[in-house]
Amino acid sequence: MKYREITIHTASTGIEMVSNELIALGVGGFEIVDSQDFSEFLESTTPHWDYVDDELLKLKDAESVIRIYLPENAQGQSTFAMIASRMEQLKSSAYSHLYGSLEITEVGRDDSQWTDVWKKYYKPIVISSRLAVVPEWEEYTPTEGQAVLRMDPGAAFGTGSHETTALCLKYLSDMSLAGKSVLDVGCGSGILGIAALLLGAESNLGIDIDELAVKAGGENAARNGVAEKSEFVAGNLVDKVEGCYDVVCANIVADVIKMLLGDIGRFMKETSVLILSGIIEERTDEIIQAAAQHGFVLCDKQTERGWSALLVRKEAK
Repeated sequence: MKYREITIHTASTGIEMVSNELIALGVGGFEIVDSQDFSEFLESTTPHWDYVDDELLKLKDAESVIRIYLPENAQGQSTFAMIASRMEQLKSSAYSHLYGSLEITEVGRDDSQWTDVWKKYYKPIVISSRLAVVPEWEEYTPTEGQAVLRMDPGAAFGTGSHETTALCLKYLSDMSLAGKSVLDVGCGSGILGIAALLLGAESNLGIDIDELAVKAGGENAARNGVAEKSEFVAGNLVDKVEGCYDVVCANIVADVIKMLLGDIGRFMKETSVLILSGIIEERTDEIIQAAAQHGFVLCDKQTERGWSALLVRKEAK
């Protein structure tokens, strides 16, 4: 599989805002290089060193960039077009001086290069005493009664390391899932549904508009021995899903969650719970209010490092 490594040239002052724009466009993961972080690191540590390599010193003058990896297919081309269009709009905005140049460069990559990037930084993650998420290539000894979820995310979003996914996993880990059905909307790598199965759920349906995510989900289900209880479908919720589920997960972004709230209740029982995540902390109240307008009541809210996850139920009639 071929990929395009897309680099957006920005500035330290623009990284957070540009990142939020990418998330709103459905970009699930990216790599950030912030020159200011490195400059601060040098200032705080150099006085304690006798020597700093010249190549490292050059990095303090490097440009801040955000890197994205897109597949070489129609979907990747569509995503790239949306990103390029949005960057052009930002160049003309009132805050353009904060964003840097917003120039875009790209380099072709292959599947092995993508995998190597993940393997450098993806390590075992302990979610709770009941669940740990472990890369396929890492060794890990679980504690007694702890389920181990083996993952290779490939090109799909969802490793458990990002706060949005970790918060969902914590909610699932706290639930009694025995015999329950799970629907994961925007399933990415399949991590949430597979975790639910390992924690006792009876079945899982994952749906995502990204065909690569559906492929990764199926492979990860097989990797964890739960393929027979899993199904992964490419498409959108309304067209591809039927029936009602005990637990519904939507780890996406705030704007997409708001759009889904009008339909998602159709796929829930009166006793079902809905986990909403991928919400920037500043928009948490907005999503709570939107959920209430569609007949949901808030059961719990968790926030971690600027991201929020919500647990809601249908309002009792």
